[in-house]
Amino acid sequence: MWCEMSESENYTSVWDAIADTPGQAASLRARAELMQQIAARVSRFSLDALVNISTALGCRVRVDLEAA
Repeated sequence: MWCEMSESENYTSVWDAIADTPGQAASLRARAELMQQIAARVSRFSLDALVNISTALGCRVRVDLEAA
């Protein structure tokens, strides 16, 4: 099946392309930036520190190991 696009649109970012409103695009952009910052910082913590942080936040930590 072949579809023809009537006109091409240009977007400033992927968030502008997938969001319905500029506000939603801004929210998606902010969330993505926050997740990138969290990911960069989390990699610097030891497993013990991450478990301690998680339990302090009221989370239960579970580790499942499976054979490779």
